[in-house]
This record gives sequence, structure tokens and C-alpha cells, in this order.
Amino acid sequence: MSCIMYIASDVPLKERKNPHEFTLSVNEALALGIEDIPEFMLKEGFDRDKKDVLLYADREINIDVDSGVIEDGNFADDFAVWLREKDSQMPTEKKYCAVVEWLRFTTERGAMLIEYLKEQLEDADSIELWYGWLGEEVKGVELKRIALAELKPEDIEKLEKMEVWQEPLKHYGYLLVK
Repeated sequence: MSCIMYIASDVPLKERKNPHEFTLSVNEALALGIEDIPEFMLKEGFDRDKKDVLLYADREINIDVDSGVIEDGNFADDFAVWLREKDSQMPTEKKYCAVVEWLRFTTERGAMLIEYLKEQLEDADSIELWYGWLGEEVKGVELKRIALAELKPEDIEKLEKMEVWQEPLKHYGYLLVK
């Protein structure tokens, strides 16, 4: 199905919205000068004040499928952490989970994710950062214990480069402690 980077904790995690993506009503979009609105939303009878009907991003994204290069504005804070139910294929014993969502890793985004993880670890004894493949049976798990103070953006980049889609399917993670 898909690769996923996720966080697991024994205490509830906090959602982190991407500050470059937000939802709007039709009238809010029109007030911002947005012209690319589906025609049916502009017809009589559609509630133009209904919240959260349009997704808007304040940056342009270009993906070159031939070279694999993604241009996304290079904003350091261009990522989100979404709360989600624990999946049976997530090899964690922890109760609460959240997905890390970004188009691509950058060192700056990795550093900001570490700051987010530090905030989450204030209320927990440990948290886990995982990278794996969901959709098929996991055959192996590799969880490395590391003090959060020692975690570097390069460690997150290394985790995200693991070939989790290769057979046998394996999840890789860091057990982060204070």
C-alpha cells in the first residue's frame, strides 16, 4: 500500500497542522482572489459560507516525475503531524499514533520534527519514531534506542531512506528517551 513515517506514544500526541495548507469556504477563497474554484461551488444553491470545502496551499509544488525532483518552496515548517488510529500492522505497543506528512525530507524539516518530538517527550517517558510499509504483513522490526538529545536530522533522513517496501517487509524505528 504505502510507506508511512509515524510516531507512537503512551500519552496522547498533539496534532501539528501544516502552516502552508488550510481549508477555506468559497467566499473566503474569493476574498483571497483565488480563481480556481470548481464550477459547482459557484452555482446558486451552494452554501458559499460553508467552512472547509476548499484546500488551499500558499506555495506551488512541482514534481518532475522523470528526475524525481520535487520543488515545494523549501519552507522549513512545511510538514504536518496528523493523529490517527493505531493500525494492526504498526509494530508498536504504544496506544497513541500520529503520522508525519511531508512531500520530502529536508534537514530543516528534520530539525523542526525533532523540536516537535521534544515537546511530546515532556509528558512521556519515551516515544517511538517509525518508518514502515503498511498494507502487507511485516516480517521484521528493528528498533534502536536513542536519547532524544542525540537525535539529529540526518538520523531521520537515514530512517526515511530505508527500503521498507523490499521483501521481507521490515519496520525501522527509534525508541526516543529523555
